[in-house]
Amino acid sequence: MKLKATLFTFIISVCMFTSGLHAQAIKGMTNLNTFDLGYGQKFLQKDFYNQLGSYSNIKIFEPLAYVGFGGISGFSRNKKSLYSGHIFYQHVIPQKVTIADSIDGKITGFNLAFTLLGKDLLGKSERFDFLVGFGVNTGRLRMYQNELIRQKNPYFSPKISLTPRARVGKVVFSLNVDYEFDISRPGWRRTIFANKDKINISNLRQTGFNAFFTVGRLLGDSKKDSYSRPDK
Repeated sequence: MKLKATLFTFIISVCMFTSGLHAQAIKGMTNLNTFDLGYGQKFLQKDFYNQLGSYSNIKIFEPLAYVGFGGISGFSRNKKSLYSGHIFYQHVIPQKVTIADSIDGKITGFNLAFTLLGKDLLGKSERFDFLVGFGVNTGRLRMYQNELIRQKNPYFSPKISLTPRARVGKVVFSLNVDYEFDISRPGWRRTIFANKDKINISNLRQTGFNAFFTVGRLLGDSKKDSYSRPDK
């Protein structure tokens, strides 16, 4: 598992680095670009053994809580339209769960979140942004520490993303809120090297909201021009 987590971190880092180089090459690069660190919480549409945060069971600093990093980028197209996107790697903080009232274990996992296309609705503002985007989230949850529940639940979700942001000098505060619709199979399955002694765990579809608060470093253009202003 540590090897997989390291591999995913490496892939995300490479993607962000490549994306940054591409943005530098685009005429009209914007000052939307940031590198961000943050804390988040996922709230599922349906409850799961009363163990995970859901619409009917709001939990803060409890499963599913996560920490992560990533970046937001943007560029001007035809000197008029501003597009933006983000990539975040989010690691689910290992926390205790109890299944069927008596079987204790832990849950962890990861989220890989990115937008494919977005727009800043406050493109003329120098200090505030309101980004609206469409994209996908993917990842998995994994229960462990007890062989009876050592199973995984992968997911793939199209999403809509809303991100209000405020800039104070080079520091950027953001709240990224995703609504994602899980279209993958809801069943749990055995992890690699797990034995066959498993209990049946209720299906879990990871449709719901993600709220991810970040503090970032501005990586915009050096001229400090308004990114909404066309190049001359």
